[in-house]
Amino acid sequence: MTTQHTKEEFTYSRGTDGVDETFDIYDPSGKHLVSVHFWDEEERAEATAKMIVHRMNLHERLVEALNYLLEQTVDQDLKHGITLSEGEEDARTKALAVIAEAAGSRILPPDPEGMNDKRSAWAGAAIAAFQETTGTDDEDALSDLLGDLRHWADRNNYDFEAASLRARCHYEAETGGVAKVTE
Repeated sequence: MTTQHTKEEFTYSRGTDGVDETFDIYDPSGKHLVSVHFWDEEERAEATAKMIVHRMNLHERLVEALNYLLEQTVDQDLKHGITLSEGEEDARTKALAVIAEAAGSRILPPDPEGMNDKRSAWAGAAIAAFQETTGTDDEDALSDLLGDLRHWADRNNYDFEAASLRARCHYEAETGGVAKVTE
């Protein structure tokens, strides 16, 4: 079996799954990701494997290039005390979000008052109490609680949408500044 390598880290090689001929695609650590099966159309299957490998490697290079571009431009401005325009700040936030998602990280908003961990813990206590009472799982807890808060607002004469808008304004005020990426 001859392995076909690209210049990048994702690779493919010809193989078999015991029944069909395949082109198997591997991540940089050598872990098998997917197989492209074929019987008669070997060239088409190999072209598909090549395209997948190329796009995966291109993805990695694009993320690296975007991160480097931010470091050499916007981050240098910030480092030297240059204030970003609203558009530059928005573009930086979007770029950081894409980089974080691609890297499996998450973006934490700024914490100018040093209180956001406490605020998160308070909300966590509310979620935990809600889950204890309702038995809701982690995946549905937030959306179920928000839905139930709408029911509560209906029955207690509160404008949920107005409260939600006010909460968003509070959140934005509490997270003014420059975001940071966390693992």
